[in-house]
Amino acid sequence: MSGTKIINPAGGAFADSFQHYTDRMSRTQHAFVCTDALTGNQVVSLNVDSTGKVTKATTGVVGHRCIGIVDNSGGSSAAGDVVQVVVCGPVRNVAAQGAITAGDQVGRSGTTAGSVAAVTSDASLIAGAVVGVALTTAASNLVDVWVRPV
Repeated sequence: MSGTKIINPAGGAFADSFQHYTDRMSRTQHAFVCTDALTGNQVVSLNVDSTGKVTKATTGVVGHRCIGIVDNSGGSSAAGDVVQVVVCGPVRNVAAQGAITAGDQVGRSGTTAGSVAAVTSDASLIAGAVVGVALTTAASNLVDVWVRPV
C-alpha cells in the first residue's frame, strides 16, 4: 500500500468526540472490601492480616504487596465498602510523586500513601512495591499507568 493514505471518513470514529487511547484498551478488575477510606486512582495492597481486604498502599512498608489501583469511577469509599481494583490494564490520572518518564516501572510512593513513584532500586522490586509501568510522563503530579499482575 505504498503511497496510500487512510483518512478517517466523516462521521467515523473520533470524528465528533475525542476518545482517549486507553478507552479502547481492556482491563481486568476485581471487587475487594477496603479497610480504610479510599478514593479513585489510589494504589492499594493486600492487608497484612490475611483477610483478603485491600488498604491504601503505605509508604515504605515491606510486606505490603501492591496489587492494583482503585477504579476511578466509584468515587470515594469508606472502610468496609466494596471497591473495584484494576489488577491488569490501563488507569488514567494516577497521583504521582517525583519524576516519572513513560516506560518507567512505578510502585507505591515513599512519601505519599496511595500514590505512585518511579521504582529506582532492586530492593523495591523485591519488596512488592511495583504496580505497573508508566504509559505517559508525569505532568501536574498525574500519570497514566498500565497495571500489571504481580
